[in-house]
Amino acid sequence: MRRIIFTCCIFSLLIISTNCSKDKQALTDSTWKVESLREHTDSVFLYPEYKGATNVLAFKKKEYYLGLDVNSVVGEVKFKQNNGIEFKPGLTTLVGGDSPFAKKFESIIFYKINRYMVSGNLLILTGNGATINLIKS
Repeated sequence: MRRIIFTCCIFSLLIISTNCSKDKQALTDSTWKVESLREHTDSVFLYPEYKGATNVLAFKKKEYYLGLDVNSVVGEVKFKQNNGIEFKPGLTTLVGGDSPFAKKFESIIFYKINRYMVSGNLLILTGNGATINLIKS
């Protein structure tokens, strides 16, 4: 009986780890465009103020690229077990002029986000009452 339970546990762990690595692979092979974000203090999702906003997120190995309206940020990202994720503030251009939406996006991604989920062309980042929806571009 113990062997059966042990075998089932090992099989379950293999399935979970395979799904996590597929999510990470889908995440890191694409560039993601920000569609909306929400903080727990907001009752509705916020959307970019103007069409053509270029708020994007891309990953390369252990680094991320965050393209805001005018500025960009490059830094370290850590992928953790169970779809955990941590963005470390990195190097940024300081051209100025980012919209309030882009500034909020940047602050949420660094100080609130700690989980991710990939579902087809949709990436959802969540944590501490914040949600960011991104679409594969």
